[in-house]
Order: sequence, then C-alpha cells, then structure tokens
Amino acid sequence: MDQYLIQVAYNETNVVGYILWVVKGGYKRCITCELEQLAIDTKYHRQGFASSLIKISLIKFQHLLQTRLQYSTLKIGIVYLTTGCTNYSAQLLYKNTLEVEQKGDKIGHIYGTNEYGEEEIIMVNENLEPIIEKFEEEYRTLKL
Repeated sequence: MDQYLIQVAYNETNVVGYILWVVKGGYKRCITCELEQLAIDTKYHRQGFASSLIKISLIKFQHLLQTRLQYSTLKIGIVYLTTGCTNYSAQLLYKNTLEVEQKGDKIGHIYGTNEYGEEEIIMVNENLEPIIEKFEEEYRTLKL
C-alpha cells in the first residue's frame, strides 16, 4: 500500500497551497520520503506559508506513518526532492527549512526537463530526525 500525505493550506477564505509527501522506501532503519509537490498561490508567496506547510505537514506525516506502520517508533530519516536548477528561491526555501543539499549534478538525463524547460536537481537530507524534532518543538511552543 502506498503511503502518502496531501495537505491543503487555507487562509480565512481561500486555498493558499498544498503539499504532497510520498514514502519511497525504508521501513528498517528509517523511512525515506520525497517531497513530491509543493505549490503556493503566487498571491501568498514570501509570507511564510510554504515553510509552515512543510513543517506542519511533515510532523503530521510522521505521526500518520507511525500509526499505520507496525513499528510505531520508526521515523522519517531521509527526505529528498527535485526542483529546477535555476529555481533559486525554492532551493533556498528547501535549504532553510529542511536543510537539504544538492546531490550530484542536474538530472535531465534521467527525467528530462520540467514544465519550464529546465533541468532539475536532487536535494537531500539524510539526517532528518533532528529537523522534525525541531519542528515538533516549534509546533508545541508556537502552536503553528
């Protein structure tokens, strides 16, 4: 059974954006997930919606996985994503929020180009557990 989470963000009256997390492997030492999609309406860019959505949804996804899986203590330990090689604002968001780093070179030879005609890069964090713990602490203290 595929394990995934889609979370939609709203303000008082409108959909602001959404995020899609997908389990790609693991189940022994830790879970590997991909941030498959993240979209925020352009009217709401640079207002903190994307980083809040990443943080809150990742906390929820880990708790969801722990309740669905046989091993309730297994945690998301690795996360990766792809983004455009010139999408510097997204790269900065992901670096600042998930502490991911680019791995290797462009991956156009694997996936082709994206919808904007550019190649993509892979960004990875192979030690995500402390990041999720930090998000959970923020959630408890700030009620994100």
